[in-house]
Amino acid sequence: MGQMLTAKQVAEVRGCSYRYIKKIIKDGKLRAVETVNSRNRKTYLVPLEALEEEQQRKWLAKIAEDPPEGAEQVLPEPEQPAIDEFTEEERREIDFWLEAVEQWQHYRGMPGVASRAEADRKFLAWYALEHPERVFSMDTLYRKWKAVKAGDLRGLVDKRGKWRKGKSSIDETVWQAFLYYYYDLAAVREIVGDSTPLVITISMRVSAILAMSEKLSKRLDVTDFEQGAVTLKVRTLDGIPLIPVGADRLKTEYLFRDGKTTGQESGGFAPTEASKSINWMITPRKAPIAVSKTDKMRIFDPETNQKARAWAMDYRKFHDLWIPDRKVDECFVNLKEAI
Repeated sequence: MGQMLTAKQVAEVRGCSYRYIKKIIKDGKLRAVETVNSRNRKTYLVPLEALEEEQQRKWLAKIAEDPPEGAEQVLPEPEQPAIDEFTEEERREIDFWLEAVEQWQHYRGMPGVASRAEADRKFLAWYALEHPERVFSMDTLYRKWKAVKAGDLRGLVDKRGKWRKGKSSIDETVWQAFLYYYYDLAAVREIVGDSTPLVITISMRVSAILAMSEKLSKRLDVTDFEQGAVTLKVRTLDGIPLIPVGADRLKTEYLFRDGKTTGQESGGFAPTEASKSINWMITPRKAPIAVSKTDKMRIFDPETNQKARAWAMDYRKFHDLWIPDRKVDECFVNLKEAI
């Protein structure tokens, strides 16, 4: 089997509407393979050889002129099984990737896109939010794009086996891990009571695992979380806000570089080699105390300001976060190494 085009791609090549292409496929005037999309709706794949020669040349010229960055332009044409040889789940996955690749190519080709690499990163972040149950990477998108161009339907199906194979066992592992969470939560509640508002600071990795769990995702909801003057939309687990944080910010020990000592000239801070990774922290909302300090403000008149003939001022802002000794016992930390 050669390259396969979606009905929308055929409409683009022929210069007509997507609705018209669907009509002539249904009327039997254009050869196509029937499949289903992620919403279990019927869709079509059209073999390249089913188009007229001029339209084939137009399509080949288009993909030769505008391939994705890093993708090969000359691709093998693997022999493909008929679409009905795939299982229903595999056909859904095929259609999912067809739609994902099509949306990706449309996004990076939109007017005003100055950097396709930047557009790719933004698309990846957006699509990961839209489909938290899946793991995305640019390598995966390029690989699926290559399979779409080659008409390689096998390349759109997970090579490790059937789609979502092993999900039950993985889900059980996740469930066992989060039993630690409920134990920690019960320990906190025993100290502070049921009426004290809590907040969970959770690593992005664990947050993603939580969203992928069939058992635990049913307990998730979305609520407003006020952070100073800012109101954020955050997920909640059993009514408790979840604040996702990058893994590098959830460590047990850091080295704060002073900018002077040998090896610390770069300044800033970083986890030490002995630090451990934190899965989540459960704290009463009023346990941490945030302190903000403004350094002496300097004011420059127009005669002193060397950057512009205008008044100017500058100052430094310092922030600290404290937990009083009497509140430490109310906070529980779960380590990755403990699970």
